[in-house]
Amino acid sequence: MDTKSFNSFYEAFKSKDKRLDGKYFMGVSSTGIYCRPVCTAKMPKKENCTFYKSAAEAELNGYRPCLTCRPELAPGNAKVDSSKTILKKALKLIDDGLLEENNLQELSLKLGVSDRHLRRIFKDELNISPIDYIETSRLLLAKNLLTDTKLSILDVAFASGFKSLRRFNASFRDKYKMPPSHFRKENNSVKTDTITLKLGYKEPFRYEALLKFLEHRIIPKVEKVENNKYYKTIAIKKGNIYVYGYIIVANNKDKSALEITLSESLVKVLPQVLSVIRNIF
Repeated sequence: MDTKSFNSFYEAFKSKDKRLDGKYFMGVSSTGIYCRPVCTAKMPKKENCTFYKSAAEAELNGYRPCLTCRPELAPGNAKVDSSKTILKKALKLIDDGLLEENNLQELSLKLGVSDRHLRRIFKDELNISPIDYIETSRLLLAKNLLTDTKLSILDVAFASGFKSLRRFNASFRDKYKMPPSHFRKENNSVKTDTITLKLGYKEPFRYEALLKFLEHRIIPKVEKVENNKYYKTIAIKKGNIYVYGYIIVANNKDKSALEITLSESLVKVLPQVLSVIRNIF
């Protein structure tokens, strides 16, 4: 990155420019963390900063997610703005949790392209490999669950797409140099049959207008809008069976995030549930 571009990014992050949220991240060498442009922490010195196009690229370079701005809540507009249709489809497949393993051949087959071509697209657009993106997506979802829910670490591992607790723990130690339990907040609340987590969005976000739009199009006995919240019962197909449950969506404007409450039955298809909510909102 040339000096002029670097200075522009530095000033944008310094001014907390929300337009860059989800598009770029800043690695801080003095702390080993990476941040969103909206991070409220003190701005580091220029010589300690490096800018990246994605969370996965920052993690590939050895940085771990900031606990203040929480990169896993970034809206992810870089993928929306991508000029490559194939990349958009690939990212959606990954975010929807449709890949059972970190299998590049499986992903390429679904997209109708070769492994080599897909790797080249990821490298050109995001400066990372598809496997790097898959791994980081799963780790960031897991961090969100560890921070915001009371799910057991085993449940978090499987809900975020890992096939074994051993692999889950190894990935955290490899990427973040610490165990998953480090991200677990002290929580003395009573266990319930629901979980609540956050899904970040980019301002401006017209939540009330969206609710009004949905209210005029609700499916009776399936959806409703009440007390500034959206309720919906859903069925997600997993293999040959359907998983049933419900979601409640509220707005946390202070955090620029939707607060998603869902029945515990939906944890096993959590990536698909989050994809449904993204599509609605």
